[in-house]
Amino acid sequence: MEIKIETDFSLDDLLALVQKEEAEDVPEGYLTTWEWAEWAGRTECWMGTFLQRAFRKGLLDTQGLKRPCRDGRSRQVPGYKFIFREGE
Repeated sequence: MEIKIETDFSLDDLLALVQKEEAEDVPEGYLTTWEWAEWAGRTECWMGTFLQRAFRKGLLDTQGLKRPCRDGRSRQVPGYKFIFREGE
């Protein structure tokens, strides 16, 4: 993608453009290990082990999620969503 920068283009304009390009909709039902732990009232370590077991049994779908960091940038983190097959 080629961007033409005008002479009156500010740093704030550039940051807004970059963040807009990085922003993506969070898929419905996908949470990070920490978010699942918070939801379940468990530790992140416990939930990580639980999610690994669920993944090995084919009960989880994974997808990369962009989450904001403390420095204002976004980074890719794994997200997990439980999948259920009919009859389960």
